[in-house]
Amino acid sequence: MLKTMLNVKRNIDVSKFYKLSVFLKRKSEGYKPKKAESSTYIWCRRKLAEAKSYMN
Repeated sequence: MLKTMLNVKRNIDVSKFYKLSVFLKRKSEGYKPKKAESSTYIWCRRKLAEAKSYMN
């Protein structure tokens, strides 16, 4: 993710920096991204009700 962001935002190709690539691989060991909360029907209805109460 970091490599992609550097490439897109700053136009920096991280693959040219071997030591940096090794460092990032070591730091990312065991990393598990959090899953986003899926929107359920009940959750959506509750949020819409909260929004209506703020509008009144």
